[in-house]
Amino acid sequence: GKFLGRFWCVCDDQLVVQCAGRELTQFPADLPLATRQLIISNNRIGELPALQLNYLSDLVYLDCSNNSLAEISESTFGNLHKLAYLDLSFNALLQIDERTFGPLGSLVMLRLTDNPGLREIHADAFAENAALQVLDVSRNNLSAFNVSGLIGLPALRSVGLSGNPWKCDCDTEDLCLWHVGQNRGQTVCQSPAELTGRRLAELGMQLRADCHQGLGYWDYLFFVAIGFVIFSAAASTIDSRRVPSQSEFTHKISYLPPCHYRHQVRLVVSEQDPIEMSLNKTTGIIHKVGLG
Repeated sequence: GKFLGRFWCVCDDQLVVQCAGRELTQFPADLPLATRQLIISNNRIGELPALQLNYLSDLVYLDCSNNSLAEISESTFGNLHKLAYLDLSFNALLQIDERTFGPLGSLVMLRLTDNPGLREIHADAFAENAALQVLDVSRNNLSAFNVSGLIGLPALRSVGLSGNPWKCDCDTEDLCLWHVGQNRGQTVCQSPAELTGRRLAELGMQLRADCHQGLGYWDYLFFVAIGFVIFSAAASTIDSRRVPSQSEFTHKISYLPPCHYRHQVRLVVSEQDPIEMSLNKTTGIIHKVGLG
């Protein structure tokens, strides 16, 4: 192996660069472009510079745990298409935005634990990580988590959620239902008070019943009927206020005696060209009969 720069990072023949515990405050410079593994854990690094990091396009393993990172973005990892392991635990991250990990198409394991200020993870933060198998967001400050972006990940087999102050209400209903088929550990609610200590995995069906009660078949039918009445009334009002132009034909409708379920209707477009129509009362369809 050899030492890199004044910070005494060690690089071995397998292109593993070891910079852990070197009291670094900045990302190490002059790293070999062919670096495969980079370990910069247990330092005081506050930023991952996108320009320097993305030169390392062969990187497959990146450990940034136990630093002072407060922000990451899509551009941070823009060229790391081979990266399979990423550890961002024990940092100062506040939120994870949409597509933050989008460029990481080969990512298999992502650790985002122990960021005490991490309150929000965008629903589509992991939507493009089709290879992701293990995701750990334990021991952060999450009270809700939209799992819609995880449902479509074909390789995902483990998600760590424990140690967060989960608020078990209608906003976390889907999380609780989804959690039943995932990690069966002791992930519990912190609020509301009546659900404190209850496991997420056992609350899914209860929340579904509580959050969707009161609307049955007849309720929805009533709303449809009311909507139809309002629409019909509005259409009639508009039609009654319409002023016909002089160029329009005058339509004269004369009804003949009813016969079974049909009414014979004579629609006179002009006196020289009468057209007889047949109105089916059951279907509401008008058929042209014609006059001999």
